[in-house]
Amino acid sequence: MNRLFRIAAALGVAALLATACGGSDDDAASSSDTTSAPGNGVSGADSTNATVPLSKPACEFLSQDDVGRLLGNPVRGPQQGAVTNCTWGTDVDGGSSLDLTVVKPSANGAKQACADQRRSLPRGLAKDSVDGLGDSAVWSVEELTTIRQGHLLACWDDGVVIILITGERPPAELQDKAKAIAEDAH
Repeated sequence: MNRLFRIAAALGVAALLATACGGSDDDAASSSDTTSAPGNGVSGADSTNATVPLSKPACEFLSQDDVGRLLGNPVRGPQQGAVTNCTWGTDVDGGSSLDLTVVKPSANGAKQACADQRRSLPRGLAKDSVDGLGDSAVWSVEELTTIRQGHLLACWDDGVVIILITGERPPAELQDKAKAIAEDAH
């Protein structure tokens, strides 16, 4: 009985780890694609089409050199997701990577676009207000062993910028970098 319990516990832990850490790059890309565009049905039935098409793809808001400078480490070239989403992976051990989403609200849709994006932030994490960035901004950080994922949502009347920054740096440093990136991308 004791041996069966240990085997069942080991299988349970393995399944939990696979769920928490699993998924392919395609899964991550499709997840980013669906949560980055309000009005696509992901945020709920009350979501209206509060956005307009971007003037350019998200990968054109910042250059690879800009992202490397802002993160403080070299990055690999951008990977365009949906037109609103772009990812730059770290090119060094211990470096930071960036996932940028830019949403342009319609004339009267800024509050709705911001609310839609706020609902797409990870549940269960504290969301701290960020002063001095946009009309409103929130930051949350998730500790994953030695790696941290910081989530920044910054809202302006003419745009919403969502940053996912991943790295080994302290949360306050990740937040400072995310704020600088949001300001540059806006």
